[in-house]
Amino acid sequence: MFANFTEETCTGTGDTLALAGITTGNIPFSESFANGDLVAYVLEDSAGTIKVAGIGTYVSATDDITRNDTWNWNGTAIDSNPSSNITLSGGTHTVRCDVVARESKGSHLPIRSGYNFQNQRGGANSPTGISGDVLYSVIFTFPNGMSIDAITFVSRTATATAKVRMSVHSIGLDGTVGKLIVETGDIDISTTGSKTETFSAKYLPAGDYITSLISSEDINTLTSGYRSYGPSTLGAHVRDSYCGWYGYFETDVTPGWTSIPAPADFNTLGSANNKAPYIFLRAV
Repeated sequence: MFANFTEETCTGTGDTLALAGITTGNIPFSESFANGDLVAYVLEDSAGTIKVAGIGTYVSATDDITRNDTWNWNGTAIDSNPSSNITLSGGTHTVRCDVVARESKGSHLPIRSGYNFQNQRGGANSPTGISGDVLYSVIFTFPNGMSIDAITFVSRTATATAKVRMSVHSIGLDGTVGKLIVETGDIDISTTGSKTETFSAKYLPAGDYITSLISSEDINTLTSGYRSYGPSTLGAHVRDSYCGWYGYFETDVTPGWTSIPAPADFNTLGSANNKAPYIFLRAV
């Protein structure tokens, strides 16, 4: 993700930075990264005002970087939790590989009474009913950056008619819900058991995040310890294993939703710690 003295000019106003050649005395991204590698980047806009930092993906076939901004400056204010990539000016920018701001910081989540951040280490596999058209969201913290490539929950209900999805959102340093990082497709729960959705590895810088689950119908899920998933210290990087977190808040959703909605601002909601569906992320 980090490579010394790697810097090029580039073009593009949206989600893709087309690399256009090294700046004097530096190394091209093609020499420092292989296809699909995550790249920590900082960028200075061609107009001399906008500045951007993020964790992108290098694409060798087209020699470009797919952006995923985690911080920007628009010339007036800093956005430490952008919900989308800021639009760049036309012309030629400068992009370099460097440490991004959020990667060097720990959690800034304002922990409130009623939220339970403990890591569960096994116990009774008891099902708990969750209500249809309610988004259940679990807050967790990564003290260090890590990559994830799978998300799992355990269904104790078998039905072919329920529409079920999961997601991961970022939380900004100001405590607001930020960018959608992962959204699954519709999950088949026509049988019971573990339901895992895999995806291309996503790098999560150190900080606070939300995993969410929603079903269009009332279903039962696993909400207590599940020993076979190798529990760990909260936020620890467990290679080839799963980690789950406990403590949740709810967002009512209008029936008929077609994509997973964003959680409501958890700072305005009550919370509970006895009904959260277990959601697991796999670190790679």
